[in-house]
Amino acid sequence: VDGPGNIDPLAELAGRRGEPIEVILEVDTGLERMGVAPGEDAGEMAASIDSRPDLEFAGVLGHDSQVTYGAETEAEFEAGCRDVVEKLEVTVDALEARSIDPGRVISGSTATAPYVAASDVVTEIDPGRYIFNDVEMIEYAPTISA
Repeated sequence: VDGPGNIDPLAELAGRRGEPIEVILEVDTGLERMGVAPGEDAGEMAASIDSRPDLEFAGVLGHDSQVTYGAETEAEFEAGCRDVVEKLEVTVDALEARSIDPGRVISGSTATAPYVAASDVVTEIDPGRYIFNDVEMIEYAPTISA
């Protein structure tokens, strides 16, 4: 989910199905297009999800394509990846402060995966989602070649 308006419809569907639905919370890690703000806002949204008996909080997802297209140097690229990871860390801290298991922490596009995977907070990387876009993304990554 990427906002509070998604929670009630999912809970209603889960109730009709008679089984809980696992929910991944999208966190805005800098793309500024989708997701809830990292940290406290994400913690509040996760608590709302976690309080619903028909929903199971399963983790957080960060998109980081802004790093790929926004960095002009390797240093900027690495700094952008660190910023994504820091936002996910702040979010995990906010969840843990509420005694919510952060579950899966997903991030890492084709280009950024090697960088975010090196962090302790990311548990899954998400490269290759857009198969025809991957070649272009690799061209932007400073240390990956096709």
